[in-house]
Amino acid sequence: MSIKGQTWNESEVYSDPITLRKVRRVTTQGQYNNTPTYHTNTAFTADGEFVIFASARHGRSAVYRCHVPTGDITCLGEPVEGLGGRGSVHGVSPLTRGLVGDGKGVSMAMCVAPKSRWVVFPSGREIRAVHVDTLEERTLLVADEDRLAGVGPVDPDETHVLIGSGPAHPQILAGERVTKTLGECVPPEERLYQLHRVPLDGGEPELFLEETGISMGHGQYCPTDPDLLLLDRNEPNLPREEFVSRIWTLRISTGKLTPLAPRDKNPFQIHATWTWDGKHVIYHGESAEGDYHLVDEAQGGIDLRDFRHGWYVGVISPDAEILREYCFPMGMYYGHVAAMKGRPAIILDGNVTRDMLLWLYYDQDEPRIEIIARHDTDIPSMPGQYGHVHPQCDPTGRYIVFNSAPRRFIERSRSDVYLVEV
Repeated sequence: MSIKGQTWNESEVYSDPITLRKVRRVTTQGQYNNTPTYHTNTAFTADGEFVIFASARHGRSAVYRCHVPTGDITCLGEPVEGLGGRGSVHGVSPLTRGLVGDGKGVSMAMCVAPKSRWVVFPSGREIRAVHVDTLEERTLLVADEDRLAGVGPVDPDETHVLIGSGPAHPQILAGERVTKTLGECVPPEERLYQLHRVPLDGGEPELFLEETGISMGHGQYCPTDPDLLLLDRNEPNLPREEFVSRIWTLRISTGKLTPLAPRDKNPFQIHATWTWDGKHVIYHGESAEGDYHLVDEAQGGIDLRDFRHGWYVGVISPDAEILREYCFPMGMYYGHVAAMKGRPAIILDGNVTRDMLLWLYYDQDEPRIEIIARHDTDIPSMPGQYGHVHPQCDPTGRYIVFNSAPRRFIERSRSDVYLVEV
């Protein structure tokens, strides 16, 4: 059982079976091990020396750092009693069904301030911060009982962290087991969503945006402009085909919202994030050129009747000028997009292949794909997003971190953190 400040190494090193690149399996113990998600510049320190992750071990969970060159792991904070983040108990859709733990622990919903090296993460209702080097801890915010708060990235100046919040699930507040989606319990017009900027060094949160009926998730500061945000804006009362766009930019100082609509006739982008230079946003979504299908056996027999065969992947400017958009009508796999430092390429962990990390180059009119390594995860093998790959490259462009939860036929599946040297 780990304690705060303890350092050890449990890693294994191997050559990728396809590209022969060096891969380090950082973790080999615990119920789950997960880095922050696919959002740009939220997992590594600025020098690429450390990557952060959450881990659950022996019924407790905490934030950890990994020394990238050696695989040495250090527990940054005293582990808390409980597994899984508070938000994980809300999911009841096919891709988020079930629960890992009781929702009272620490999970992947975290980010690092790369230069100042503070890690911000939720723990129960608290938004906390711990320093990568000194292990100093502080509480930044305590969410109201009826609000669910999530951590976004820090701004480029590393003075504030973005905290979004929405209504907590009524069944959870009533002490009941979740059987319905939030949409089935609370009408859109009664759901209030807010965005706060919270000082990293402590202080009063600043509310700068709130909307009713429009959920706002995955808020991301532009890496080079602290006044510019990328937002998901879901309109729960509209069919996906009637959206203007799911992703928008927000100019904080003026309140101007700009939809980043794709060329594809389905404007509901599944994932999006900034390129490292802040000049573009990369995105993907289910293409209107594909056909609906019922069950995708390659994804473990999960019922995907709301998904299509076919994906589009694109690159767009903050003022909605499309640079590239490619369509893969035969793509049939769920996945994510992530930005690559030092290459005109998008990291894919799905869409066109089931178990590979790929570079999709966008420097030409026609797409070009290169295999990075095999990730071998099986998304439905774990509840929630614990089986999601969520790749991210480090600020130097030397490493890509990812998660993997291969399907196990005898023992319970679990997720681990991997680093591939590129």
